[in-house]
Amino acid sequence: MKILILLFSILCTSTAFAAPCPAGSYSSDGDDAGGCTPCEEGRFSDTAGTAVSCTPCPVGRYQGSTGQTSCLECEVGTATNVVGSNSCSDCELGTVQPLTGQATCDACDPGTYMDITGQQTCIDCPSGYYQQNSEAHYCLECPAGMSSNVAATSCFIVAGSGGAACGATMGPPSNPSQPYDILSLFAAFIVVSSLLLSGFRVLRRS
Repeated sequence: MKILILLFSILCTSTAFAAPCPAGSYSSDGDDAGGCTPCEEGRFSDTAGTAVSCTPCPVGRYQGSTGQTSCLECEVGTATNVVGSNSCSDCELGTVQPLTGQATCDACDPGTYMDITGQQTCIDCPSGYYQQNSEAHYCLECPAGMSSNVAATSCFIVAGSGGAACGATMGPPSNPSQPYDILSLFAAFIVVSSLLLSGFRVLRRS
């Protein structure tokens, strides 16, 4: 009888009868016979069982605590492209993220900017300023005699100012076959003709 009791005691304490590790933990033995270990930061286990390791959080998600059963989505204005991350990073200058659970941040479009980290949306360049590049954290002021609309990528000449367009080069027409102002040429021809005629009359009188 004593032998039967001893055998039963051994069987009950063996790994065959050991309970599985609870969710949020794992064991190298696949059960709690050797002790269960909480999942590390950046990892999770959503079911009780015989897991020998915890699952790493996918990109766009993180877990900053141990012994967890799930991962958390990155908040707006943040992202992570690292598998098994324990935190998300703020979007850098010139980038934003309006959605949760994202792996990367989005670059601001030309005509917009963002000068603060961890933001959701880009800011339009105000009137009188422009930005022709993406992922910018500032806008450029239009030169004297120039202005722009909101969210502009270039400036325009203000009427009567005589300014030059942003980035433009003053000079002859870009198309060599394009004539200059016909009225201006005709006016110049009249002036020259008048001068020649006056000179001819002076010579005749003399």
